[in-house]
Amino acid sequence: MFGLVPYRRNIQQVQPLFDFENIFENFFNDSFFPALMPNAGVMNVDIKDTDNAYILEADIPGVNKENIRVEFKNDQLTIGVEHNEQHEEKKENYIRKERSLNIISRTFVFENIDSEKITARYENGVLTVTLPKKEAHSNGYRIPIS
Repeated sequence: MFGLVPYRRNIQQVQPLFDFENIFENFFNDSFFPALMPNAGVMNVDIKDTDNAYILEADIPGVNKENIRVEFKNDQLTIGVEHNEQHEEKKENYIRKERSLNIISRTFVFENIDSEKITARYENGVLTVTLPKKEAHSNGYRIPIS
């Protein structure tokens, strides 16, 4: 029979400069300039597990604090970023305007979190979210025998 190999788009391969056979598929599905912006649309995140809390640090450089959304619902922490840029250049015979809108969202599942004590801080392009763990309470008790 035929030897089928799974297709993985993100594998780093040497590709010809112009792939005319798949030009429309690549145009609509891939980053337009993958070599120039290899991490476009990526939010790098580190999560630390301490005794009392989880500490999440997300790299979000060049974004205003007002464009970051942090929500915690149903044991899920969602970080959303909307970054809107507009460039305008005017010279003698032409005007060039460029606009771009980047929306990135990541969701993480955390169990046993005290949601009322979650804090978030954005400083120097790094979003730090502290998710305190619920204190372990014993639901059981000793039953006396009569």
